[in-house]
Amino acid sequence: MPRGRFLYKNKRDTRTEKLDAIFTSPIFGFPIMLPANEIVLPILLMGYLSTGSLTEVDSLVDLKKIFHDHGCTWLTALNMMLFSLLHYPCGTTMLNIYKETKRKKWTFLSFLIPTVIAILVPFIITQTVRMLGLI
Repeated sequence: MPRGRFLYKNKRDTRTEKLDAIFTSPIFGFPIMLPANEIVLPILLMGYLSTGSLTEVDSLVDLKKIFHDHGCTWLTALNMMLFSLLHYPCGTTMLNIYKETKRKKWTFLSFLIPTVIAILVPFIITQTVRMLGLI
């Protein structure tokens, strides 16, 4: 096989791996959930299992195995839970904030403030865990 073709094949494989990592990462489910927060986990499962529809998992052991097989650690799970608790409100809540205040500024701030907090808290925890050598 010619050397150039071999390198191209590796570049393509690497590009595909990067795309897979992006579309199956836990954070990918969050922008899609603006209409309703409760669809994040089913969307992640659909991405991990490569199904075209939402999938139901029978037990927590099966769910743990799916996440573990896709590289999730206890730190990933902790950060995902924290981000889920702290992130921006759903679309309906933001619409109600706009209706009550009649200002885009407050609607935007109701999105921005929790999102910044939701990014900073897992970042700080991750850096602390790495600094302490726990992972």
